[in-house]
Amino acid sequence: MSTAELFLSPEEIEKFILESKIAPQWFYGYPGRELGICPYVTFYVYHRPEEYMAVADKFIDIWERFGRIIDEPLKKVFKSRTQVWLNAGDKRFPTDLRAEAKHHQEEFESFFLMATDMESPDSSPLWSYSAQVTHNHWQCFSTLKLVFCYDWYEDGNQARWHDFVLDCIKSLRPEQAYMGYEVGNGGLGVKRQEVVS
Repeated sequence: MSTAELFLSPEEIEKFILESKIAPQWFYGYPGRELGICPYVTFYVYHRPEEYMAVADKFIDIWERFGRIIDEPLKKVFKSRTQVWLNAGDKRFPTDLRAEAKHHQEEFESFFLMATDMESPDSSPLWSYSAQVTHNHWQCFSTLKLVFCYDWYEDGNQARWHDFVLDCIKSLRPEQAYMGYEVGNGGLGVKRQEVVS
């Protein structure tokens, strides 16, 4: 017995596909749960436990650079210590992210740094940042996923985005990296479906 149910009817799926071919970041759904096809890049970084803070520092540096690239304001940020989503600018969000990462390292916990430009992390973003620095006793795989705005990219920003991604690769030296399109929420804590890798 399956408890799964379709989010979209077959007719809605057909319309979603048709509209997405015309405008790749066309959104469909319900308030707080709009879905669209989003381009993304994900980096998988292997590191030893003692390199936790080095990886966190690189993720925070990329977070700061990402914030200078995006053309839409971030609306939601994830507070790693309490595992809750806050409105961007909320005073409860840590101002010293390196101190926050250090706290999680000392507690032998994963450090999360996530944000979206949507009102809900359950909606497909135009822009999102999702990083997790993992901690275990033997080996760690930490991840960084960036969702970027298709229209911004097509509007003369290809070289700027490519340079940014190449800088990320040089800094992180990932074991693996994937780029493609997906339907979902940008990897912000809920499983998503990749449609092209």
